[in-house]
Amino acid sequence: MKTTLKKSKITKKPRKRIVTRKLTTKMEAYRLWFEYLKLVLVLIDPSFKTQNKKVISIIPILKNTYSKNNKIYKDWNITKDTKFNDWWETHSKLFQEKYNVRQIMPGQKISSPDAILVEIPLNRSATEISKRVMDIVIDAQALTGLRSNKKSKIIPTSTFQLTTGSEPKVHTLNDMLIVFRDVYCKQPVLKGTKLVEAIYDFYTKRRKGFNEVPKNLIEKQSDREHRKQDKYIAEIYKRTANRHINNAFQILINVAAGEFPGKYGSAMD
Repeated sequence: MKTTLKKSKITKKPRKRIVTRKLTTKMEAYRLWFEYLKLVLVLIDPSFKTQNKKVISIIPILKNTYSKNNKIYKDWNITKDTKFNDWWETHSKLFQEKYNVRQIMPGQKISSPDAILVEIPLNRSATEISKRVMDIVIDAQALTGLRSNKKSKIIPTSTFQLTTGSEPKVHTLNDMLIVFRDVYCKQPVLKGTKLVEAIYDFYTKRRKGFNEVPKNLIEKQSDREHRKQDKYIAEIYKRTANRHINNAFQILINVAAGEFPGKYGSAMD
């Protein structure tokens, strides 16, 4: 008797795409550096006009700082209209490490000033080789002092690097940029509660997928109604909005000087 195999009802789950969180976060930090620099170029452009006295007061500082440091950005080749994705395809190398582990082929020379040559006989086991190479590297680093700081696992060699020792809070840096660029600069007469309302309206009216209001500004509709009745909560939101704006001012100055994000605000930010 011929038997037939029943089709299994078990369905194979789609393979999850593995995303390196660290790389994604770094790329987002580079995007924000790019966007803050674009904003610097917008603000110092002679055609830029605003009635915001605070923005007007920072423009001479930005112009002076950028004019002294604009050679730093000579290879960026951006204007106030450049799109990040297009730019990243041709300029991501600015943020890549110059020196990496590689095999030295006959006729090649060591490119890194901090590299060493190691002879590895391939007739030994990989385990033995790995252990011996590890010992050699540790000894060499101890002699050069390159591992004197235990917290720093890698000494960056890329042309452009984020502020040493900083771990940019990309979501907060992004919110600072949005609040300053898209609300504060465009509605210069607003302040206090009206400014907070404008920030809320901007976030909620953005296209789908980009309309989440930052929790430290206004979290949800019920909270918004509660804020109108609670002066203490209202003051917290106003202070947060002002802190975002002040921090954005300082970051713009840092970027004009060639650093991102640089020092700004306090431990609360």
